[in-house]
Amino acid sequence: MLVLRESDVAPMLQELTLEQCHRLLQALWRSLAAYSTSGSSSSSNTIHQPMREQIRTDEGSTTLFMPASDTKTTTGVKVVTLPGGGGPPAGAIALFCPHSGQLEGVLNAEMITAFRTALATMIPFHLYQLPQTSSDEDDTVNSGPGGNRLVVFGAGKQAEWHVRLALLLAPSLTTVTVFNRGRAGLDRLRASLADLFATRPAVSFVYISREEEATQKYKDRLRAAVSEADAIFCCTPSTEPLFPHSYLQDGAKEKEETGRRRRQFISLIGSYRPHMHEVDTDTLLSGQTLLVDSKQACLAEAGELISARVRVDQLTEIGQLFPSSSSSPSSLFSSSSVVFKCVGMGIMDLAVGRELLCLASERGLGVPIQDF
Repeated sequence: MLVLRESDVAPMLQELTLEQCHRLLQALWRSLAAYSTSGSSSSSNTIHQPMREQIRTDEGSTTLFMPASDTKTTTGVKVVTLPGGGGPPAGAIALFCPHSGQLEGVLNAEMITAFRTALATMIPFHLYQLPQTSSDEDDTVNSGPGGNRLVVFGAGKQAEWHVRLALLLAPSLTTVTVFNRGRAGLDRLRASLADLFATRPAVSFVYISREEEATQKYKDRLRAAVSEADAIFCCTPSTEPLFPHSYLQDGAKEKEETGRRRRQFISLIGSYRPHMHEVDTDTLLSGQTLLVDSKQACLAEAGELISARVRVDQLTEIGQLFPSSSSSPSSLFSSSSVVFKCVGMGIMDLAVGRELLCLASERGLGVPIQDF
């Protein structure tokens, strides 16, 4: 049995190589493909995800229990407590052999939760072809010689890992603009990403606080960044849209003179309850298709989908895009914007946790416990 502390998990993820990132991405993608397949009538149900349970204390803290099993390689449970007084969630992931019940590993959950959600976003993002340089002969709008532009909303761990993985998988990104309500969160994020300043010196990082900007100036900067963005990552539990769809249309109008199509990749991972909305309905439905991690979970929990009265036949699970499946990713990513909505599932923690145990064992990290 192997125990991975935060001091083991943090450097392993922060020093992730491109090869290791693809290894983890493929492991997660395979797990999501199995989840999507298990829901079909032609396949036996091998993925089990009971509804998560929660316990609330008198002080306002909430503890969530999220069990899951693929019935073949791993059974596990993630237990996370959300402090009532604020602060980061704390918890652990316990992984068991589904056949013997042997406890195989315990992992600190805080960083892994943010990482696995960002990794899920990277599945459609790495399939999506960012606009190319002006030398290309296709009719897709490009970002010019300055490279591709990324806009991020939020300044927590989710935002950090979306930035880290995007820069690892998309070297053409040269501008990262982060919007957040307060300056303190932006300062913490800037400090967390300090190592990237040395490894990616050509990337320009811009941090914008809504509280520090005059209302009109903030709107102008927001409009400019969103309209020029090639990718937009929304990583905040907002209860109102972070920007109006008209800002996306501004970018499209500016490009109409070139006769080229405007394409953007948009991910929505921060809102996970019916009253939360990171974007408006027009933005949600702006892509050729609406990608999700789980149709059932998103239709039940995602406020944007509930308000838009989205039907199940309008959704495509990213597990359905796995190369061995019948769907053709190229037809979904070739010529239009892509919108991805993720609320998270326990099976994601299992897949990533299992692979991290393997990586840690290979590197000699963690605390092994014999005869548990």
